[in-house]
Amino acid sequence: MKLDNELKQLSLDWAEKTINALESAFSDPTVGLDKESKKIFRELQNWGWFSKVPLHTPGDEQEKCPSNAEIYILMLAMEKYRQLKWVRDHPTPSKWERVTGQKLKKE
Repeated sequence: MKLDNELKQLSLDWAEKTINALESAFSDPTVGLDKESKKIFRELQNWGWFSKVPLHTPGDEQEKCPSNAEIYILMLAMEKYRQLKWVRDHPTPSKWERVTGQKLKKE
């Protein structure tokens, strides 16, 4: 399966922004999180991800393997990609289509 590059990049950008927000909140408790980031944080916390795979490990930058933050970014991006692809492949029908059951003719 070949990934759609545009959706992949959107997903990666979103995931990186979300992880950066979580990292900021971890390092500075006065930083707030948006609603979606809070939901993701709580879900990861409830599943025990942060206790098993801390967001940062000592020496992240010195290791050749991906940092834990990079792993979180890829994990979240994969899920976001699935969501975006589903929405693109299953567009919400217009009000006209819902009422009549027919697609609106474009001229």
